Amino acid sequence: MELLIEKVDLLRLAGFGAWNTAGNTIGTALAQGCAALLATTPAQRIAHLRFLLHRFVEDWGYQHVVRRAAHAMLERTAGAHEPDDTTIGAICRWIETHLNARIGALPGFAGHWRITPGSTHLPWRRLFEVDFALEMV
Repeated sequence: MELLIEKVDLLRLAGFGAWNTAGNTIGTALAQGCAALLATTPAQRIAHLRFLLHRFVEDWGYQHVVRRAAHAMLERTAGAHEPDDTTIGAICRWIETHLNARIGALPGFAGHWRITPGSTHLPWRRLFEVDFALEMV
C-alpha cells in the first residue's frame, strides 16, 4: 500500500482488494474493475470512489494497521482480547478515529472523505471485522 500511495494516482484505480484469501481479493477487485468501466454518471463515479476507499480503509487501514493497535489498546486498558458490553462503544470510537487518520494518508481522498461519525461498528462484536459508512466532506 505504501508503494501504491507513493507511485500511483489512487483515484484512477479501477479496483483494489487485500482480503484474507486470493479468491476474495481477486473476486472483489475484478468485479469492482468491471463496474468501474461501466460507471458513466457522476453518481456512479462517486459510488465507485466510495467503494474503492472502503476497500483501502478496511483491507489496509483496518486489517493491516488499526486492528493490531486496537487489540493492544484493548489489552492495555481492559485486559481483554475482545470487546464486551462495557468496552464496545469506546473501542468503536477509537477505531473510527484511527481509520479517519488512514483516510488522511490517502492522496486524493484526504480532506474529501471521512467515516460517517458514529457509523463504525464491529458486526460480530469482535475485532476481526469492522464496518463503517463513508461520506464526502
